Amino acid sequence: MHEGVGVIEAPRGTLLHHYHINDDGLITHANLIVSTTHNNTAMNEAVRQVAATHFDGRALSEGLLNSLEVAVRAYDPCLSCATPRRRQNAAAGRARRWRRRPR
Repeated sequence: MHEGVGVIEAPRGTLLHHYHINDDGLITHANLIVSTTHNNTAMNEAVRQVAATHFDGRALSEGLLNSLEVAVRAYDPCLSCATPRRRQNAAAGRARRWRRRPR
C-alpha cells in the first residue's frame, strides 16, 4: 500500500487530501477535507446574522434568500450550487456513488 497527503491553499481556504493506493494503482481510501469544513463556523454565524436582520419570523422574502446566498457564497461559492444539483440528480436517479471495483 502507498499513501499520499496533499495540502493546497485555495482562495476560499485550505484543501487537505489523504489517499491510500494499492499496488495496482487503485485508490482504496480517500479522505478530503475541503474549505467548507474549515469555514463552517463562519458560514453559520453569517447566516445567523442575516436571519436576525432580515427574517421577520413568518415569511421567507426574496431579499432574505438573496442575502443568505451572498453570506454562504462568501465562504464557499460552490456549495449553494452543488447542493441543489446533487438533490436534482438523486431525484432523477442519476446520483453517482463511489464504488470499489472488483478485481
